[in-house]
Amino acid sequence: MLVLLVVLLWAGAVAAQDPTPPPLPGERAPVVLDGRFLFEVGEAGLWSPEQRAAEIRSTLRAAAVASDPMPLSLAEHDGYPIVRMGDWHLVTVADSDIRPGMDPGEQAQRWLMTLDTALQQARLERSPAYRWAAGGRVLLVVVLAALLHWLLRRGGRRLQRARHGPAAPLSGKPVWQTGLELASLALQVALWTAVLWYAVDQFPGWRQLRWYVARVVRRSLAAPLLTLNERGYSAFDLLWLIAALVVLWALVALVTSLLSWRLARATGATRGALQPMTTLLRYGLLLVGMIVVLQLAGLNLSSLALLASVLGVGIGFGLQNLANNFVSGIVASIERPVKPGDFVSIGDLQGTVERIGGRSTIIRTLDRVDIVVPNSKLLETEVVNWSHDDPISRLHVPVGVAYGSDIEAVRGALLEAARVHPAVLSEPRPEVSFNGFGDSALDFALLVWTADPAGQAQLRSDLNYQIERNLRRAAIEVPFPQRTLHLAPATLDALAARLGGESPPAPPAPLIPPADDAPAFPAAPWRTLDLEALVARMRGPDGVAIADRRHLLTQYTRCLVGSDAVAWLMRAQDLSRAEAVRLGQTLIERGILHHVLDEHPFRDGAFFYRFYADE
Repeated sequence: MLVLLVVLLWAGAVAAQDPTPPPLPGERAPVVLDGRFLFEVGEAGLWSPEQRAAEIRSTLRAAAVASDPMPLSLAEHDGYPIVRMGDWHLVTVADSDIRPGMDPGEQAQRWLMTLDTALQQARLERSPAYRWAAGGRVLLVVVLAALLHWLLRRGGRRLQRARHGPAAPLSGKPVWQTGLELASLALQVALWTAVLWYAVDQFPGWRQLRWYVARVVRRSLAAPLLTLNERGYSAFDLLWLIAALVVLWALVALVTSLLSWRLARATGATRGALQPMTTLLRYGLLLVGMIVVLQLAGLNLSSLALLASVLGVGIGFGLQNLANNFVSGIVASIERPVKPGDFVSIGDLQGTVERIGGRSTIIRTLDRVDIVVPNSKLLETEVVNWSHDDPISRLHVPVGVAYGSDIEAVRGALLEAARVHPAVLSEPRPEVSFNGFGDSALDFALLVWTADPAGQAQLRSDLNYQIERNLRRAAIEVPFPQRTLHLAPATLDALAARLGGESPPAPPAPLIPPADDAPAFPAAPWRTLDLEALVARMRGPDGVAIADRRHLLTQYTRCLVGSDAVAWLMRAQDLSRAEAVRLGQTLIERGILHHVLDEHPFRDGAFFYRFYADE
């Protein structure tokens, strides 16, 4: 604060010397007192506009600090009206000063009134009483701004905790939280900018400095930087062009997002299904908008042919990978080998497609890590899309048992493990495959079907838990690699003699814990629920909203919406979003709930489902 005060005092002293930059050729020069614009003057005889304005400003500053105020009056000299200040000649109304529709006398009378008001205000602002009052007002405004700043920060934190809780999500900040923080930051910046503007406006020296800085910046931005087609373009023109392109991009993104949202609601299609159309529409609108903006900026598109040629050479040599990924993204959006929400495998990478951008695709792995994959890799390498068209896929769980085991008991143990798991589909039925005779074991494989490709790793782990438990209960041994060692009789006698003629002790019998009927895999929250009681709550007065709903021209009676059911399950059963979706799919597999057209599994979206009890 001390350094800021010293800088502002020095700036006020500098501004008092009126270091006004010269005007551009043919420009009028402004007459300013204490940073307040009064009027403009042109050239008169040998006097340039800036010379006349500087002389008037110097006289006005002297009159503002004078102890005795000098009255203003009108006079005439050589047929031109003049404004006098006491015995001083202040300004002559020249032909270049007269505004259209006014005569010299009216112009002089208007200047007289403006100068008289400005001098009275300048004398008032230099009085000690005004300075103390202005300092008090500034201090009060700063205190109120600090209080409002604190309220904004506290309100933002309270809203964040109320919306998402104190703990941050594993996947990072959601979009609404980032937008809230940016809005809060923008409000704080606007608040302190207004406070600074108000404080500067209270003191003449600071206000004069503000006017001088604004004029220098304005002249710097208006100075021509380059010339195209015999027209000069200033920094202000370039900034306007950049701002117009940014606004164009934001408007196109808003229009395409709203259109995608409306079409998704009207047709029931997902955002991923509409992405090719919205992508092409976005690029088309951007191309047309850029042509319009460049035309409004006065740029002849034919003059950009050289720039396009240079850009083409750059794409051919240095930007070919970027162009390849961009074109691959468009092709991927049209052909749709993958779409947002699909569970895919690309080499050693496995995860869910989050977003397909213009250059790259975001894939979120099972560890909730976002991987950026170039779009060209989606077309040039083999991609396993587990969710393409039909998300149902078969999972292989290999199992090896000891030679001599009862293979029918093995088959029963494996099928029992598949039967008790809720994520295993009953149709198609689970199977057991006898793959062959291994070096140390009989090789089997449990083949199960699942409608959740992203849950394959968890399903495999759960099945392995249950298989190991079932095999122990049936006293079926899971062997380890074995080797047979043949010893000559002499060597065997020598070994027995070394052991003192005693036979080696038998290995202890394995400890087999008592069997029970509980599943061996860790119970997820939805697996231990009483489904009948849960359905009763969902259909009750405090449950999910069940009503008649209309889609296009068809009305569906007593339906619930998938997204509403997911939200209710998360709130009522303390489940994650993925767990709530799996529980909804379990209700479908158990024959409790179904899609109204029997076309979709359970999804977190605008899909209609109906309880069979409400048919």
